[in-house]
Amino acid sequence: MKTNKIISISVVSIMFFALVVCIIQLLSLKQSLDSAATKINELENIPQQTTSLAKTAEENTLLPPAPAITLQDHNGQEIELNNLSSEKKKLLVFTSEGCDYCENFYPELDAFSQQYENFEVIVVKYGTTIDENRQTMEEKGYNFKLLSGNEQTFAEYKVQATPSTYLLNEDNHIMEIAYLETKADIEEWVFAI
Repeated sequence: MKTNKIISISVVSIMFFALVVCIIQLLSLKQSLDSAATKINELENIPQQTTSLAKTAEENTLLPPAPAITLQDHNGQEIELNNLSSEKKKLLVFTSEGCDYCENFYPELDAFSQQYENFEVIVVKYGTTIDENRQTMEEKGYNFKLLSGNEQTFAEYKVQATPSTYLLNEDNHIMEIAYLETKADIEEWVFAI
């Protein structure tokens, strides 16, 4: 009888210990779920990869104008955004030296620029000189404008990552902003608007 009592006490002790372990694990799981819910809420508040600013033609008057820029191209000529064609939409692409995604994106931009002449493609590259840009253009023969960017221009456009692509309408108003990687991405994006 004494042995049965000891076994019963041992079983109860083991069950109590198992219950305590389960409670601790549940509390830890609840804390992990709360942390995950907080992260999900934070992510939901981050702007989507493509930010649509234009919904209908009537809203076009509400589109924000692109900040005016005057930068030098790979030939040392000053290019003003406001002096570019008022008959074409523009892809204004912000890139930076040392950005592998940007380097891979240039041939895609070039292919888009060659196929769609009703778009003007302007690349603003940060961290390079006019001579370096000239050498790039001579070696690669790209069909887009390559401008030397600066901190002020990147700040005015609030560029947070490269490559960042801004779609401007014919009046140089920002229609959308996206982070793209291929010619197919560009086509899907610009022709969906």
